[in-house]
Amino acid sequence: MTRAHLHIVSVATLFMLAGCPGSSVDTESGSASDSASSSGTTAEVTDGSATNTMTEPVTTTMTSNPTGMTDSDSDSGTTVNPTGDTSSTTNPPPECTGDGDCGDAAKPFCVDQMCVACDQTADPGVACAGKDAAAPVCSEGTCVECSVDDKTLCQGNKPVCGADNVCTACTEHSECGDTACNLMTGACFGPEYVIYVDRLAACEAGDGTMAAPFCKISQAFEKMLGDDVALGWTIKIKSGNYVEDPLVVPEGALVAMSSWDGMQPKIRATPGSGPTLSVANATNLYIDNLAFNLNDESNGVVCASAKVWIDNSRMASNANQGYESTDCDTWIRKSVIFKNGGGGIASYGAGGTWITNSFVTGNGTQNLDEYGGIRSAQGNEMHVNFSTVVNNLTATGPSSLQCTADAGPSEIRNSVLIAFGGISSVDCAGGTFSNSALDEGAIEGDTNLVATAMDIMNFFNMPANGVYTAKPDTALKDLALWVTGDPATDFDGTARVTTDQSPEFAGADKP
Repeated sequence: MTRAHLHIVSVATLFMLAGCPGSSVDTESGSASDSASSSGTTAEVTDGSATNTMTEPVTTTMTSNPTGMTDSDSDSGTTVNPTGDTSSTTNPPPECTGDGDCGDAAKPFCVDQMCVACDQTADPGVACAGKDAAAPVCSEGTCVECSVDDKTLCQGNKPVCGADNVCTACTEHSECGDTACNLMTGACFGPEYVIYVDRLAACEAGDGTMAAPFCKISQAFEKMLGDDVALGWTIKIKSGNYVEDPLVVPEGALVAMSSWDGMQPKIRATPGSGPTLSVANATNLYIDNLAFNLNDESNGVVCASAKVWIDNSRMASNANQGYESTDCDTWIRKSVIFKNGGGGIASYGAGGTWITNSFVTGNGTQNLDEYGGIRSAQGNEMHVNFSTVVNNLTATGPSSLQCTADAGPSEIRNSVLIAFGGISSVDCAGGTFSNSALDEGAIEGDTNLVATAMDIMNFFNMPANGVYTAKPDTALKDLALWVTGDPATDFDGTARVTTDQSPEFAGADKP
């Protein structure tokens, strides 16, 4: 009877323990006791050992939890709470359902419930245009006004897409394709007003088109006279040697003359006939990549009461002056005025002359008494910046720069003015000189460098066709001071520093 009584007590005890919380030794991975309970094996109970023999089976049966979940349930990734509700942790809510949900300016478009940049949309241009009509171009993941490949919005006086992807004015003729830049307005000339000239073309058959060019430059001027000369014409001239009757630009014209094929055409007047090119009376003339050479008795180019821009050009070996102006505004950039017998550049009367990144070299002769390189007189305003004016000649006068007593204000910055011969080459009492190398005008303690004739050889390599390239690590290094508005490159395109008030190489060339 004793054994039977013990069995009854054990069963009652098991039922009581089944309603208690699980033992602290339960694990998620399963244990040997789990295996024992699941096998259905019952331990034999003997007298005097009931408590010990019942401990392990009782503890094992308590691995069950109140919900009845098994190990496989807990490993499924579902979180169980006392209420029995479940929620998935593998699928986060969508980031967006429309573009309006995307507040990040770098990712303003909703694609497949994710906020993305414009270059991740199906049609970036359409996406940008739909977001902002003023920024319809996708460039490197950002909606902008324009890009190198898409300048649709860049029109009128803002035809160029700038580095900041914003339309801006043109400042170089190369930015206008087959036409030219109107530097006064920043607009490109119209492609419908282009005239082509090739000296090897059939003169009788030419009509000025690319397919049938004129053979003479004078024919282009005649065609302009048959229409409105102020429309903004571009005359494209193929490389070669042109000998023409003196060329006269139509009065009141707006016209650009430039190289057709990138090589510099050489233009001169027929012997004994006068200046090679004349411009006058409210005309606006742009000259780009042309050479006016070898006039046997007169000047290369003459201006009277007009505006002239001369870029990337040469005026060389003319019997008289390279360029002469009266009552004109003249801008000379990245050009060479070289070996003109009567002097390099002479500017008279109202108006101003701006010479930048240019070489004025080897002009004048030992028989010339007036001036050699540059002359300013009769109220003209003269500006010379980042230019090299060396080795010009006169018999007794100033060989680099002469400002007569009646000249207007003159400003010389970041330049080199030196001549051979032991005679002072600068005579410009009213001039302002700064950060320049001069054989006269430098005062101890100012920003200029006192130079001598021998410094021409110290500062520069041997000249080639009037161009004096600079040697590195000379006194010209850091002599100049670049300020906002100065040119970003030198004569041949080498980049200058473009931080305001920064030291820079003086002269037209930077090594």
